[in-house]
Amino acid sequence: MKGSRFSLQKLSNRNYPTWRFKVELLLIREELWRYVHPGVKPEDEDDEDWEVGDAKARATIGLLIEDNQHGLVRASRTAKEAWMALQNHHQKTSLTSKVSLLKRICDKRFTDGDDMTEHLFEMEELFSRLSNAGQELEETSPSR
Repeated sequence: MKGSRFSLQKLSNRNYPTWRFKVELLLIREELWRYVHPGVKPEDEDDEDWEVGDAKARATIGLLIEDNQHGLVRASRTAKEAWMALQNHHQKTSLTSKVSLLKRICDKRFTDGDDMTEHLFEMEELFSRLSNAGQELEETSPSR
C-alpha cells in the first residue's frame, strides 16, 4: 500500500459495517475500488492489466479479514465476488437478526464508570447493523 502505514481492524463477525466503510475507502485510496464496484472490466482495458489489479484488490480484501472469515471468500476468483460473499454473509436480513439487533439496542445501558466514547461507538455500530439489515429507526419527537 502506498504512503504511510496505518492500522485497520480486520473483519470479524462483529464489525462488518465499520470494516466495509474503511476498506472501501482504502480501496479507493489505492485505486482498486473499481475492481469491486462496478467490478466489470472496461472494453478498452488490457486483460492482463485488469487481472493484476483485480488480484491486488482481492488480496487486499483477503488480508483484512480474520482467519475465521476466509472460508467465505476462499472460492471467490475476483475482488467483486469476494466483496459480495462477505456482504451476503454479514448483511443477513432475516426477521430474527433484526429482532436480535433491536433487543441488543434496547438492552444496552450506560452506567457510571463506563467509557462514554466506547458506549456511543457500540450503539452506532448496532444502529448501522440494523440499517444494513434493512430496518431504519424513525426519530420521534415528544408529543405535546
